[in-house]
Amino acid sequence: MPFDTHQVLNLVGQLGGNHQQAAQQFSGMDQIDPQQHAGMLQQAGIDPQQLQSGGYDQQLQAQNDPNFNGYQAGMDPTQQQPDFSGYQQGGGQQGGW
Repeated sequence: MPFDTHQVLNLVGQLGGNHQQAAQQFSGMDQIDPQQHAGMLQQAGIDPQQLQSGGYDQQLQAQNDPNFNGYQAGMDPTQQQPDFSGYQQGGGQQGGW
């Protein structure tokens, strides 16, 4: 099952990875398939099998929070300045929100 690129970039940021480097790497892609792009996902710090099996569902659900300021769909990710403070590692809002 393919995932929208912005979801994957947000996941990289939530996991504390280099989301800006990932934005460059996945630039021009609308969707990312965990099987087809497994190597690229691993380089970005995402386990493709875990992504495919739902292991990151908590983080992906957190992206639906109205206060989530990650990468926005329909915009060039290399031109965005997302903010993952409060959403890293745990998958939900944390810290001073």
